[in-house]
Amino acid sequence: MAKEMPKRLFTVQEAADYLGLPTKRIYEAVRKRATQEARERFPVKPKRHGKIWLFERKDLDAYADSIPYQEVHDV
Repeated sequence: MAKEMPKRLFTVQEAADYLGLPTKRIYEAVRKRATQEARERFPVKPKRHGKIWLFERKDLDAYADSIPYQEVHDV
């Protein structure tokens, strides 16, 4: 039986699902990449394949790893 290869490129929907974010946030982040602040907030640069934006797994993982932890305080 052939070994299934892990997925390397993700569509916007798949990237959003992978990161646990709404697709709207991914679309907004990509559209706002023109400013330095926006690139710092979402540094993942998509690739274009025709009209489709694709994101590399390694870039999504690096972004997720860069998100700081926040302390959770019981109320």
